[in-house]
Amino acid sequence: MTEDYLHAVRKEQNDQNIQFSDVLYNRALLDIESVMVNLSQSLCDFDGFVIQEVVNEHNTANNNEPAIIREHRRLAAQLALQPQHQFHFNEDQQSIFDAIINSLEAPQDQPKLCFVDSLGGTGKTYLFNSILEHVRRAGHIALAVPTSSIAALLLDGRRTAHSTFKIPLGVHRTSMCNFTPGSDTTRLVTMATIIVLDEASMISRDLIETVNRSVQDIMRTVNPALEHVPFGGKTVVFGGDFRQVLPVIPNAERPQIVAQCLNQS
Repeated sequence: MTEDYLHAVRKEQNDQNIQFSDVLYNRALLDIESVMVNLSQSLCDFDGFVIQEVVNEHNTANNNEPAIIREHRRLAAQLALQPQHQFHFNEDQQSIFDAIINSLEAPQDQPKLCFVDSLGGTGKTYLFNSILEHVRRAGHIALAVPTSSIAALLLDGRRTAHSTFKIPLGVHRTSMCNFTPGSDTTRLVTMATIIVLDEASMISRDLIETVNRSVQDIMRTVNPALEHVPFGGKTVVFGGDFRQVLPVIPNAERPQIVAQCLNQS
């Protein structure tokens, strides 16, 4: 495949002296990766392959690669260049970290959901960012999708759940997210290894269930057995504190608010 790219670049640049480079090699890997994504696999699942960002050295950038996926690959490449630091966890943080990382190796047809319930200032954001870094250093896509823009500033990724999943306004028991088969969002969700959704205690169960139905709908096209597995078998980490702000429902009484909390789903 790389010989095909080399031939194309030489022809495009009208320069037969252009030689094979890592750019062409990475371009070939990206094309192979795009095929494997449709099979719900990744080159990163195999030893020796790390998908790097393709630099536009010979106008060979992958124009078909969605911008948001390129951004996640760029972040993974940056982390690979930085010296890996030692995570400093307390006993509870270490236990949660190990359980979540181990869940990534569990069969895809098993539910892999975790809720981290903690008070403010107890290190939840540090734990989440450490998990994101660990997954991205392995070359995988990790989505950080907090429910508020303030929380998004604290997590590596900085996109809210509404922005990432195209969640509609006024969700209800049968609503779906606004992305279509073959869209950038669909490809991103398919490729994602883990989803971290912080401040989940502030949003309604209808919103979470809307995302769940939409992810299940995506993953059933990859494997029909995943249609009824929560979030299509992906590891999903929720964070929040039910002692703080609960879902805001206009003119609602306490029983109505409690019924809309995530832990009632």
